[in-house]
Amino acid sequence: MTPAEVLKETEKAAGDDNLYQDHIDLINLRKAVVASQSRLDTVRNEREQIVRRNAVLEPQVQRYREREGTLQQVRSHRHNPVTTEYSKRWSN
Repeated sequence: MTPAEVLKETEKAAGDDNLYQDHIDLINLRKAVVASQSRLDTVRNEREQIVRRNAVLEPQVQRYREREGTLQQVRSHRHNPVTTEYSKRWSN
């Protein structure tokens, strides 16, 4: 018998019925803790990758926002009657 099997059989023989079941419950809880820790590590790694990716993309986002702001200014000038009249006078 392996040491683990000897321990289980000793718990069954020497202790009350709950001793062995408590041991099994502890083993299962430990497995759950290990699985949760593994999942947590995975999520942390994914988060770090996303943060790094966002840091790389941030300058592009800033340029896009600046471009959109400039385009909005151009659009508003196109609809301004003073600008339109000025353009008509000087384009001829």
